Amino acid sequence: MRVFLKVFGLHLLFFVLILGRSTGAAEEPLEPKALFEKRCSRCHNLEKANRTEKPEDWKAIVKKMKAKWFSGISDEDAEVITRYLIENRSKK
Repeated sequence: MRVFLKVFGLHLLFFVLILGRSTGAAEEPLEPKALFEKRCSRCHNLEKANRTEKPEDWKAIVKKMKAKWFSGISDEDAEVITRYLIENRSKK
């Protein structure tokens, strides 16, 4: 029974920490660049994202990253990040 409670407690703590961080309910709106840096650096360093792509490629990339449950990227975040990347990191 003790082992069960320890395992259950660890799982509960994990989910509270992860889900609590990803909701963003109490966060102030961030500037597009800051939002991009905060969300994208969760999974990889920003060197990977600091490249140029075609606008349609950025849309697909952000959509793919948003689909990852741990990304913390909301629909609104995805729109802002995509717009930021298209305006600042698109191939001309």
